[in-house]
Amino acid sequence: MTRANRSRVVFVILSALLSLALAALATFTIINLAQRVTAANDRNAAQAQQIDGLLADLHASQENAQRLYDQLLELGEAPEGDNPDDIVTGPAGQTGARGPAGEPGAPGPQGPIGPTGETGSSGANGDSGASGSSGPAGPQGEPGPQGAQGPQGETGPPGPVGPSGPSCPDGYSLQLLTVIVIDPATGIPINQPAALCVPTT
Repeated sequence: MTRANRSRVVFVILSALLSLALAALATFTIINLAQRVTAANDRNAAQAQQIDGLLADLHASQENAQRLYDQLLELGEAPEGDNPDDIVTGPAGQTGARGPAGEPGAPGPQGPIGPTGETGSSGANGDSGASGSSGPAGPQGEPGPQGAQGPQGETGPPGPVGPSGPSCPDGYSLQLLTVIVIDPATGIPINQPAALCVPTT
């Protein structure tokens, strides 16, 4: 294939692709436009139906007002209002498009401040309620820390001499000494006299 033939084939392919793209774009545009037209027609139909209902209500209200006006005339009364036929001469036309909203007006002056309510007096205290029953005893707490040792008491008078005890072994002699013992009831150390065998040397 010559160079000219290749160029011609490429040109034909590009033209075909461009044609397909244009056809797809045209199809999308037509479908989108058709959907918009259908939606607009639906909205117009709904608005027309709503307007027809409003017109029917207006006609019914007009006929009712006319009947009431005629009844007043038949009773010899002079109605204060105008004849409904003179106010509405024919069916109302379609409602026009809503105009643009106007600029907001300036804020009005602040209104007067209302009176302040008076504070009511405090009510009397109610009677005390009855005392409730005692609850169950709570669990025993942890023992507290041991207190400081109290002052040593006065030494009592010596007791009567007891019977002779066993003699000390050789090299020891029996002597009356003061020793510190732990009171089993309070756990406090106290001084107490005791006869002990003490080495003689």
